[in-house]
Amino acid sequence: MSSDKFMQVIHAPSEWVQGGAGFWSNDSGWVALEHATRFSGDDARNANLPFSGLQDARWMTCAEAEAKEAARSEFLTQIGCAANSMQQDDAMGETLVFKRENASLRVRTISADELDYSSLEDLQQYEMIVFDGGNRHGDQWKHVFFPAQMRSHFVREDLEHNELEDYSAASEAWRRALRADYTHLSDAMFELLLGESARRSQDPDEVVRNLKDLASFAQAVVGLSEKEAGR
Repeated sequence: MSSDKFMQVIHAPSEWVQGGAGFWSNDSGWVALEHATRFSGDDARNANLPFSGLQDARWMTCAEAEAKEAARSEFLTQIGCAANSMQQDDAMGETLVFKRENASLRVRTISADELDYSSLEDLQQYEMIVFDGGNRHGDQWKHVFFPAQMRSHFVREDLEHNELEDYSAASEAWRRALRADYTHLSDAMFELLLGESARRSQDPDEVVRNLKDLASFAQAVVGLSEKEAGR
């Protein structure tokens, strides 16, 4: 796909949130990016935009589309990992969802397994999702997600800022060595999963085991998302 970064595709956000099938194929209609029709500049100038649910179809370069798909995949994996953390045997805390009704922002508590983290459309019914988590060992953290913007923010509450810096500096060589085993992950995804593994335990052996489990889980989330997009 890297050879056609300057080609263009047709993208419709209203179709895209429904499992990722928001790119146009002349043969099959709205599909996942990998199956979308690529248009040259001349073809794009002469083509008409197809109908979409909210009349929001637009042109997008393949490079932009790839970046958008990568951001979507990473966001769904992040929220899937956060939900998974809330369901561990020693987990404590609650999951809060914020939904706007008329002019008011309503909040309610749900079980983490109620979230469909393979569907951006399902998540975007909420303005904000907060995992207020921890465990019986004293770890405390909050992970806040904004589905419409595909942004998130993580705060660990049981460590002071200088403790976080000391842990990062002391483990830098170990992190580099561990990174070599996960070259199939992006740098951002590796750091996300390593951070989650370390939050569950400070024991290096446990961190390695947690990282292996989370990497497998993340791959399953991405695979499920791609399968949904191809339906």
